[in-house]
Amino acid sequence: MKSVIAILLLILSANAFAQKDNAPQITVIRYDTVVIKDQSNPAVQQIMIYNRNSGKLIKSGRMDGGRKEGVWKSYYENGMISRIEEYHNDVQSGSAIAIETNGYVSKDENILNGEKSGMCREFNRNGTIKSEENYSNGKLNGWRRVFSNEGKLQEEGNWKNGVRDSINRWAYPSGKIYVEYYYKNGNISGPGKLYYESGQLKAEGNFLDGYENGAWKEYSDSTAKLIAEGTYMNGKKTGLWKFYNDDGTPQKTQEFDANGNMVKETLAPPSKGKSK
Repeated sequence: MKSVIAILLLILSANAFAQKDNAPQITVIRYDTVVIKDQSNPAVQQIMIYNRNSGKLIKSGRMDGGRKEGVWKSYYENGMISRIEEYHNDVQSGSAIAIETNGYVSKDENILNGEKSGMCREFNRNGTIKSEENYSNGKLNGWRRVFSNEGKLQEEGNWKNGVRDSINRWAYPSGKIYVEYYYKNGNISGPGKLYYESGQLKAEGNFLDGYENGAWKEYSDSTAKLIAEGTYMNGKKTGLWKFYNDDGTPQKTQEFDANGNMVKETLAPPSKGKSK
């Protein structure tokens, strides 16, 4: 037995107003809901919702005892599926898949009791992976990776209770690692490393609450030799810093006050044995 229930939804245009009297322009979209009852179990109903203006099916699924149950599907006007969701006892639980108009999946998520849980993925419109994230109770928990449109790794790291935790890395457009930080409760705290795109270590040191703190060293890309070393305090250079040429020979020294201002610079004497 089929029964038709007309449902009227009024959708206000986001930025359109009528020219006369500044009255809002209202677009009226009418939907028809077709309910097909299960003869062996009247509590179970197959629901199909149609756009009355176009006659196109826009959503379908099953109700059990007045609650959504099982797989529900949403559709574009051309009949293609736009979204697939699973429900249990009227609460979204299970797979949730969003599909672009070109047929590519844009989201592939796992939902538990209405919250993201486990591995969730997003994809670019060309089908390449955009992000991979792990969730628990709707918050990021575990390893997360972000990619460019070309599929190159741009960011990866660990999260805990929705904030960055322990190691996190960012990459050059080529996908090679640019910087590596350690986090604690969402703040950079611990060892940090920066890299040249060649893969050679550029600098290394420690952070505390988001600022460089303690000893730092910098290296040459061409020779991998030490080219600078000194101390940071709350993100500012302090005390004596030593600088070297790419071949490792002394170049100069600089002294900084507690505010990070350079107060003295001394050039190193020419190396003995060098021809004039």
